[in-house]
Amino acid sequence: MPMLVTFEDLQSNLVESDFDPALDIHIEYYKTNMKTYKIKGGAKDYMDIKDPERFEIAVARQPSVNKEFLDYFPNLKLVHIIGHGFECCDLEEIKKRGIVLAGCSGLYSGHMAEDVIMRMIMLSRHTLQAMEKQRSKIWELERPLPAMEGSTVTILGAGSIGQNIAKRLSTFGMTIRGVVSHKRPLEYFDEVYGADEMKEAVKNADFVVDCLREDATTNNVVNEELISAMKDGVYFINVGRGSTVDEDALIAALKSKKIAAASSDVFKKEPLPAESEFWTLPNFFLTPHNSGGHHIGAGDDRRKWISANVTAFLTGGELKGRIV
Repeated sequence: MPMLVTFEDLQSNLVESDFDPALDIHIEYYKTNMKTYKIKGGAKDYMDIKDPERFEIAVARQPSVNKEFLDYFPNLKLVHIIGHGFECCDLEEIKKRGIVLAGCSGLYSGHMAEDVIMRMIMLSRHTLQAMEKQRSKIWELERPLPAMEGSTVTILGAGSIGQNIAKRLSTFGMTIRGVVSHKRPLEYFDEVYGADEMKEAVKNADFVVDCLREDATTNNVVNEELISAMKDGVYFINVGRGSTVDEDALIAALKSKKIAAASSDVFKKEPLPAESEFWTLPNFFLTPHNSGGHHIGAGDDRRKWISANVTAFLTGGELKGRIV
């Protein structure tokens, strides 16, 4: 009988009624300490589960899926991670053991696209400055206010999130550029560039949006050299990964106003250290890694996605967000 072991995942616990009764799914949970799961390499809370060799399917947080986790559950056939990023998963070990790995890639793309558009409007409409004047009780116009209509946006990483951003921005009357690892025509994009054409892609763009995943090719790709290729007064937004940005170069560009204003949901070190200059830069807006998966109903969306994928796996169907 297939069994399922999962983290206690806030409001998105799987329940047996999520599955077809014919599948005879049995679920056992183990509590996750919200402070320990952030540890690189994963928390060890799963070791509370007894007789781990019983389990064929595991739903886990991304950092846990390492050799130690896989050794503890030696008979796994499917591991489903809760998020969409998989940079902390030991892909070589997963492949070697013949385990299927799936995630929630695409589940949060629409919500993240809305978040990016919020940031674009907020920065370009000088909302940070307006809020500061409000707190100081200063009645003064902010001008000039750039218009999104007629402007150009370059999206670094035109995957699911990037494509959802482009789809929504297509109604704004903007020129939309995308950068992908394998150059190909994409719906909603006016221009598509390869990863080796990134400098050309950001040239003269009014907005640059980073949706890049973390891997060896994207480490510090938004650096002094790439920023120099951008126009003066560009707006920069990062909802990809903190590792993709040279943070010292970004801070310097914000101070010099090479970048007019920027907003980031992700950082190299999270939580962001108190001594970071990002906290106090007047032209910078930050959020604590909450652009996707934290909306109202996110837990139910995640539960339905995962239960549908587990059902597909057990019945020979196609899994959404399959990684390996």
